[in-house]
Amino acid sequence: MKFTPKPNQVELIKHGLQHPIDFWVVDMGLSKTAAQLAIWDQLFVQGELKGVLVVAPLHVATMTWPNEVEKWDDFRWMRVANLRTKEGVETWYKGDAEIYCINYEMLAKFAEKHIKGVKRKDLPVDEVFFDELDNAKSPSSKRINAFRRLTRRKSGKGVQRLFPRWRGQTGTPIGTNRIGLFSQIRLLDDGERWGNSFTAWRDQHFKPHNYFSDFPKWELIPGMETKLEEDIADITIVQTFEDWGDWHEPIIREIPVTLPEKVKADYLKLETEYLAELDGGDIVTADFEGVMPNKLLQMCSGNIYVKDDEFSPKRVVHLHKEKINALVKLQRDLWGQPLLIACNYRHEKETIKGALKGCIEFDKNKMTDWNMGKIPAMVAHPKSIGHGLNLQYGGSNVVWFTRPWNPDLYDQLNARLARRGQEEQVVVWNIVAQDTIDTVLTENLRAKQQDQSTFKRNLQRLRAA
Repeated sequence: MKFTPKPNQVELIKHGLQHPIDFWVVDMGLSKTAAQLAIWDQLFVQGELKGVLVVAPLHVATMTWPNEVEKWDDFRWMRVANLRTKEGVETWYKGDAEIYCINYEMLAKFAEKHIKGVKRKDLPVDEVFFDELDNAKSPSSKRINAFRRLTRRKSGKGVQRLFPRWRGQTGTPIGTNRIGLFSQIRLLDDGERWGNSFTAWRDQHFKPHNYFSDFPKWELIPGMETKLEEDIADITIVQTFEDWGDWHEPIIREIPVTLPEKVKADYLKLETEYLAELDGGDIVTADFEGVMPNKLLQMCSGNIYVKDDEFSPKRVVHLHKEKINALVKLQRDLWGQPLLIACNYRHEKETIKGALKGCIEFDKNKMTDWNMGKIPAMVAHPKSIGHGLNLQYGGSNVVWFTRPWNPDLYDQLNARLARRGQEEQVVVWNIVAQDTIDTVLTENLRAKQQDQSTFKRNLQRLRAA
């Protein structure tokens, strides 16, 4: 297929060519991978680039990038090496590829073995590109911090980075809040804008909302609402679905269910007393702050993990079938249209596969069958399917059996179907247990999505000024 850039891709290509330190904040589905290949194609031809190290989530590194290169006649000449394989590492040392792909989990280990101590001129790449850069948002990430250390060299009295080009992209840059921006930007500019101390940066811009908690939550200091955007506007380009999308925005629909009286009573007891006794005599406890939400979500979904004691393995106790019945009814009401189903827990996957006709667990080897419409239903945890996969040809219905707290996971999975190339109206179905933590989740996701939208609009306004 011949590559003819769409208007938004023209803008991305121009920005990428002009900025060796570059931060793309681009909504899912806007064909940014192809735009990135067009940038490299031009730089390679001009002799300004010898190779690129692409760091990405596992599926994206091993599937999306090779498939995207193969898709376009213009870029098929570029060779892609998978650094997770022996053959890929051999290619790295020979310099026989243009694009070298590695996943985030393997990045530090690879750098320790194959980059540490190597002179810049002997490395086959001079750009690092971070796909889904929000995977690097934790300032305490040992992998990311090790990679930063291993790609810096002492030079006189200062420090020199091994690679002159550091670039990254994400559609969900701030996730739960802006505090995750620090390590993403530091990774790209090596502390030029905000320094290298996360604590100093955090204390300058944020204050703790619940200081004495084991899990303090940080909020922006008044007056800092646009300060962070101002600091990074020079290296950032923003593109949103509202401005550039050429497909229908997903319709969000709620399927309400009501918990049975006994389950609701147990739910309320656990929520208020941190302990509940189920019908069969099993005891459920939630004595830690992080445990309670998970236990309540499980009660809403219909099954819950329990343990006889702290040393015994967990087992599943069945509570109700309200959500499963709603899911089965939806499949029937949609006359068998393919369903992409997201859930949080292993027991949910097993229950769903047993209840829905033709339902399988997500398997990357089944993606072709899905896109050909051969699979009636596919269930997955959003972390296993949420980045870079093109599933828009196989269906237009996303079902959330249990939603995540993180809006990144929610938006990313929805975008597997709602993206360029989708010819149908995508509908996102949220199965919600009424008057429970499910309804709290609805408001939580809405608030965080609004904050992310405000952040993007602020950046767009600053760039246009």
